[in-house]
Amino acid sequence: MPVNTKRINNIGMLKIEIKTFQMLDTPTRFIELWKINFPLGSVNEEIINNSINFNVNIQETFGGTELSGGSKVSDEFPTQPDMTQAHVLVKLNPEVEHNIRLAFVFIDESNVYVQGSKNFAIKEKVHPDQVNVDYIRLLRLVLNGRSLGHDPVIVGSCDNPLWDELSTKGFNTSKFESEKGVDSEIVSHIADILYTEKGPGTIILLAGDGDYRPILRRALTKNWTVEICFWNKVSKLLKDIDLPEYPSLKTIIISLGPFYKKFTSAYGTANTSEKRCLKINDEHDRVKYDDVIPCYEGLNLFCFWFKYTDNSLRLYVNTFDQWDQWENIKTCMKRKYPQVQEIKKDKYCVLKI
Repeated sequence: MPVNTKRINNIGMLKIEIKTFQMLDTPTRFIELWKINFPLGSVNEEIINNSINFNVNIQETFGGTELSGGSKVSDEFPTQPDMTQAHVLVKLNPEVEHNIRLAFVFIDESNVYVQGSKNFAIKEKVHPDQVNVDYIRLLRLVLNGRSLGHDPVIVGSCDNPLWDELSTKGFNTSKFESEKGVDSEIVSHIADILYTEKGPGTIILLAGDGDYRPILRRALTKNWTVEICFWNKVSKLLKDIDLPEYPSLKTIIISLGPFYKKFTSAYGTANTSEKRCLKINDEHDRVKYDDVIPCYEGLNLFCFWFKYTDNSLRLYVNTFDQWDQWENIKTCMKRKYPQVQEIKKDKYCVLKI
């Protein structure tokens, strides 16, 4: 691209000019400019283009020197350069470009669990104490195929049956007596990421408190993408991040509500007059949580189950909106366990594994 060096004072301004012209998403501070003197031509242009995208030593390949952001353009280029030559090579830091595609997940377990249990316990006709949140499945949902840049952080003040398992699954876990301690710990973790990572990525925050606003504003101004994944009641302070000097910087709000069946379940007993029940006699203790929930998840049904001390199971579904899916749940269990026998039909069906 041709640049009029007479109207650009320093190399820092030249970076901004190039970034604007090329419509680059990379933050200016991670754009390297190298001074070269290389003849243009079809073969040479291909060499130059490859040097932008691959780990080429510009100094050895082109005899280039990196331009300092504070140096004056007039000192580096005293006269208008020859347009038949390439004089400035733009290089993007490969580690930074990789980092932009990484996600950093922070979960306020108390927020997610308390608000979630209130939201769907009534809807699914279960007691809030029976509610479980599967944070491993929740993590998979919010990542949506993206790679983690760091161990997911989960901080809470609630008791959760799955909590002890999380640390063995790669989560950075902390527990506090009060919610204020939770907020402060998560803010501290986010700050660590902002100041230790070589380039911006995506912060995924599973919380709805306005207390997170200051650190998220800092993240946005450092060119990070910020996603808020939570239930419907997200603080206005997170929805409107209020950066008048940067009006284009906004948080991305994603509601977990439509997806709760993918990562929540209930464990306990239920009145079979209110729910339909599949009983499974599992004397060899073969059926586990990870066997049960995929049957519900694949059908977009809420998983409600219980296992007795004799290893027999009850799988429940709501009488009204899930009745038509009942045969599909039985089919799913039969597919997982081909030896299953359907031995009785009355108030509920009985399978023997």
